[in-house]
Amino acid sequence: MTQSSFRRVAAAAFAASLMLSAAAQGAATGTITLQGNIAASCNITVNSQAGFNTLDFTANQTNLTVAAVNEQCNDPRGYTVSMQTANGTAGGLFKGAVAGNTDTVAYTVTYNAAAATFAASTATVTNVAAKTAAGGVNKNLQISYTGNTNLGADTYSDTLTVTITGK
Repeated sequence: MTQSSFRRVAAAAFAASLMLSAAAQGAATGTITLQGNIAASCNITVNSQAGFNTLDFTANQTNLTVAAVNEQCNDPRGYTVSMQTANGTAGGLFKGAVAGNTDTVAYTVTYNAAAATFAASTATVTNVAAKTAAGGVNKNLQISYTGNTNLGADTYSDTLTVTITGK
């Protein structure tokens, strides 16, 4: 074998040795990132209670339960629940359906045993910094009002809209 041939064989052997070494080192470890996604889900269910639509405006009512509300939200930062009254600005207000009837019945709202304070027709009734349990949280919606025996014949109503929002 000539010196030139010997050098070529030695260089080829050295190169092969480096490639085998590099390949063996690269295969010794590896990583994989596993992940999944859970979409945000905030839901509110309002279950009306007996008598919610047959209120007696001639008699006083105190903490009359008109609905049971279920709040469910999986946002780990928490959620808020707001309530909006269609008729009132500083609180609940029953208005008649007959045109020209100016009679009204003011009422207050209690949500989960706390008074709802309305500003510009909206009240924040829940503000928490955690998610709910899988089944949610049940809360009572109650109203109170003073009866009036001198109301005009009419159907008096208001609509409360309850909204849940994740943070």
